[in-house]
Amino acid sequence: MKINNRPYFLDNTMPRHNKGKLAIIDIGSSMVRLVIYDEFTGKPDLLINKKVWIALGEGKKCSSFSLAEEKITKTITVLKEFLETSSQNNCKSVLAIATSAVREATNGKQFTKRVFTEIGLHIEIISEETEARLASFGAIASVPNASGLVMDLGGGSLELCETDNKKRIVSMPKGVLSLSAESNNNPAKAIDIIKNEIKKYDWLQTQNYTSLIALGSGMRTIAGLYMIKTNSEVQNFNELEIEKNEAIKFCKDLMENQIYNSMPDMTTEWKEVLPFRAASLCGVLETINLKNVRFADYGIREGLFLSQLSNK
Repeated sequence: MKINNRPYFLDNTMPRHNKGKLAIIDIGSSMVRLVIYDEFTGKPDLLINKKVWIALGEGKKCSSFSLAEEKITKTITVLKEFLETSSQNNCKSVLAIATSAVREATNGKQFTKRVFTEIGLHIEIISEETEARLASFGAIASVPNASGLVMDLGGGSLELCETDNKKRIVSMPKGVLSLSAESNNNPAKAIDIIKNEIKKYDWLQTQNYTSLIALGSGMRTIAGLYMIKTNSEVQNFNELEIEKNEAIKFCKDLMENQIYNSMPDMTTEWKEVLPFRAASLCGVLETINLKNVRFADYGIREGLFLSQLSNK
């Protein structure tokens, strides 16, 4: 099992994936995830999906920060477990990426070097642009007829990427953990933070877009809660379409009424950040000219998987 390759997406001298199971590890600001995909049969065939809440980016504001030692130690323990799971499932190779928290931390590179030294796993710290493009690739594959902006909200950053030929990208250091810290745990203030950040980019305010394609597990949670509340007959997230003003109203209901508290399978950590996910979505919808919001099943990990495949 190869665990030290760079992704082909970033280095075309690396081997592409043409046979066997592929494991992808995504080290985010909130969670560390492992997904294992089977042989490609027309769409990503997900066999295993594991996630552990670590919150590497907790407390990150605009100023520099470093990854806490206890969180680094926990992450390495989780990575060892993920590699064992990958080996037990006979994966051909493992690709590991890190996003906002590791990218922006003063000790991010030291962390990846330590991981390589201790367990031999190469971690690719991807740029804001790469993160946005991989997320967009996955989202468009999930909702192929969608047109507008792709929104990828993580723990440490928010990326917006156009779906048309221009494919302009913006990455903001305003993930849910960052917003919680900057707003002093005030979701209403978090909306203003998002709005002020978007106003720095003229093109985001002057263009007219059809859809906001929101991706990520947090956005799917919002979609699922909306489907429950409205008794929606839609079967899949990527078939759901909510009109802009209706989506804004629902997001504010989530922030104010905490209707998600009735869901027994939602962890405490997830409940704590969900109002900031709703605030982010609300801030984007209120600031940018959009008609509706749609939700993607696929995201950055599926984008990486699809970009890694061999054409053979």
